Amino acid sequence: MGLTEVQKTLALLYTNRELREKFLSNPQEIAKDFSLTPVDIEHLTALSAFHLDEFANSLQYKRLGEVIKVLSLTEKSLKSEFSDLFLEFTNNYLPSGVKKHRDDALAFTKFIMSKKNIPDWCKEIAEYEATRIELGEANKLLVIKVFRYPLKQIIQALFQNEEINIRKKRTLAIWLKLPSQTKWYHRFLTLFGS
Repeated sequence: MGLTEVQKTLALLYTNRELREKFLSNPQEIAKDFSLTPVDIEHLTALSAFHLDEFANSLQYKRLGEVIKVLSLTEKSLKSEFSDLFLEFTNNYLPSGVKKHRDDALAFTKFIMSKKNIPDWCKEIAEYEATRIELGEANKLLVIKVFRYPLKQIIQALFQNEEINIRKKRTLAIWLKLPSQTKWYHRFLTLFGS
């Protein structure tokens, strides 16, 4: 096996907790799955469980820090649960390509929205931030999304560290970009009687 394949295997061991645990308990079995040579197995098993876990954790926390930068409202809304959810999420998802932090954030918002125990307004904050991220590559001039909660009030409450106690109130989030410009203009419009 070549150096590239060993590096890919090592990257998977660092980023996939389940695979790492299987490898540590039975390296020979994992070696078969990845067509590792006896020399490759020897090199990989020389890494202690402590070092594998330590490096894997540092990668997860680095990813967490990058995602918090682009999902700051979602992080504020979920508080300490944000980190726990992200660490759960990273056990099963590894971004690829050149826009890893963006892809990580978008996939994480989908993960959040799939969770049943998260308040709906928190899911809508995640969806709102996902839309903002996607605007960076949108070829549109106008984007309108309908939300069930008054996001403007929720965002203000989050920044003022107030408790969120808001009822549903249908809200439009509107983004507009003028032709030949890169800046998006944004407004919320709360629909009355909703």
